[in-house]
Amino acid sequence: MALGASFERRDFAGNAVATTLNGAIVGTGAITPAITASTGWPDGNDGPFFILVNSVEQMEVTSRSGTTLTIAAGGRGMGGTSATTHASGVAVVHIAALKDFDEANQMVAILGNGTSGLPLKAGGTATAPAYGTLGAGALASDSVTTAKILDANVTTGKIADAAVTADKVAAAVAGDGLTGGAGTALAVGAGHGLDVTANAVDVDETELDIALMGGTNPAILNTLLTTRGDLIRRGAAAPERVALGTSGQVLTSNGTDAVWGAASDYGGDLRMGVWTAAQTGWALMNGQTITSAQSLYTETWANAPTSWRSGSSLVLPDWAGLMPIMVKSTDTDFDVIGETGGAKTHTHALSSSGWAKAASDQTSNFFRFLKVAATAFTSTDKTVGVDIDSDSNSSTSGIGLGGVTDAGSSMPPFVAVNWAIRLK
Repeated sequence: MALGASFERRDFAGNAVATTLNGAIVGTGAITPAITASTGWPDGNDGPFFILVNSVEQMEVTSRSGTTLTIAAGGRGMGGTSATTHASGVAVVHIAALKDFDEANQMVAILGNGTSGLPLKAGGTATAPAYGTLGAGALASDSVTTAKILDANVTTGKIADAAVTADKVAAAVAGDGLTGGAGTALAVGAGHGLDVTANAVDVDETELDIALMGGTNPAILNTLLTTRGDLIRRGAAAPERVALGTSGQVLTSNGTDAVWGAASDYGGDLRMGVWTAAQTGWALMNGQTITSAQSLYTETWANAPTSWRSGSSLVLPDWAGLMPIMVKSTDTDFDVIGETGGAKTHTHALSSSGWAKAASDQTSNFFRFLKVAATAFTSTDKTVGVDIDSDSNSSTSGIGLGGVTDAGSSMPPFVAVNWAIRLK
């Protein structure tokens, strides 16, 4: 990546809180999104700053007012990422972006590869600085005055012969220090952690303290890791920060990067729990309408039954008080996803095919109840009252039955929980 049209002052903050989007981002052009919290965030007064949204898109923010950010169309999809839509509630973090590291690295390359004896000159608004000779007007005749280089300003004590002794030079350059010469590779004496040879640089990890990881000033880590729980991953061209995920999320892959996500992360997944409100990225199955679900949650939209769709929105059914049962394609009572049925209570009608009748027994002179299975009552059975023939035994007369039984519960043992659907 080349330097931009000019060196740009940017705004940084070392204690910006990790936050989330307060509203969805639709489209890929200029936007003014809102974030949930902005404590410690830069405001853009010293220059633009960078953010990472949902761990997938870098954006350049030109200014911040409270929790509202201003982002130009040219500030979308920075650092090799692509401009895209984002759902409300996804993670937003302030970052040091690829552009910050690349421009600093290019300056290091410029400063470290100049021609000996030549000064560094500004290249102008659209050109990077470079080493070169100074023009006739670069040093005016009065720009370096004698007062600036008076003998008194360079005292003998600073460069006295006694201050630069032969022993100090020998100890620093030879023996346990640096060795080498014309046609000889530079080397550092054994026990000093660094060994430079003609073909390699070897680092003794037991003796060399690497400032990036364990030194007293781990500058790069302090720049990337701003909040407890932060992680570092390899980005498109440089290390980058991954903010700590929300409670219950797991570290997974989106095919390109390591990202935080739900353990079962498919649009349309169902989850039950004892929470009273759904977590971020989930919605309770309580009859609510999910506006613009077709564009915001494309995977859920594709998996949901068509009967739930209304325009570009999803109208979730109200499953309060219902128990789930798996679809069975050969049973018309539950062969369609989202189909409902059943009842908490039921009654049974009494008819001519009932199970009992009262019959008389003339011989024993008492009434008895007979079990009549799968045998319909006769016309005599259906009469109200008892018809007893005094001349013969009768077991076919009876008391007619009608009406229904009392209502009874059909509920199995249960426990009440909440159902939520994954929005993705």
